[in-house]
Amino acid sequence: MKKFFLPVAVAIALAFGSCTKDAALEGNKGNNTDTTGTSNPVIGKDSVVTFTDVKLGLAPGDNNYGRVFSSVTGLVYKDDAIPDSVGKYINLAFAYQASFSMFFSSADPNSFDIKIPNVTKTNVRNYVDSSFKVTSFDTLTHASTLNKLTVADDNQTIDAANLPVVVFFKNSDGKIGIVKVKSLSDSYLTVDVKVAY
Repeated sequence: MKKFFLPVAVAIALAFGSCTKDAALEGNKGNNTDTTGTSNPVIGKDSVVTFTDVKLGLAPGDNNYGRVFSSVTGLVYKDDAIPDSVGKYINLAFAYQASFSMFFSSADPNSFDIKIPNVTKTNVRNYVDSSFKVTSFDTLTHASTLNKLTVADDNQTIDAANLPVVVFFKNSDGKIGIVKVKSLSDSYLTVDVKVAY
């Protein structure tokens, strides 16, 4: 009986480990430079995927940093390096006008300045009042908390003087996420992202 149990247990563990979202996305890294960290999600209906230290470029056509993010692949894509097959997974676009006027939007043609094939609509709420504390982002581990949030386009902007702040989004699949805007440098914005799995 012991001889049978150990191989079965190992096979189940390997199958489970190779079926996580991170393992499935390893092949999608392509030529994009990615410094994004991804925590291993707890698999299940109430789990959250976390992407840390995501860097979004400030300038259109930047050679080092992209302006669109996919919560499916966990990658930021440069303006001139968005594969046609990835458009449907792009959830957020970032626009920088000045340190007191920057915002996230959907990457669809009505909201963003470049055309991305197959992109879908994402609702983005840039202004989140004090009813959701920025510190709550750090402890958030359940999708059920995300699913209680109200997300509708608000056409508001973010001021760097107020960082850190949070931004809510809801993609075309109905998955809700939060962007924690942490810092602004001369070339990029650094954020963490949590999204329902």
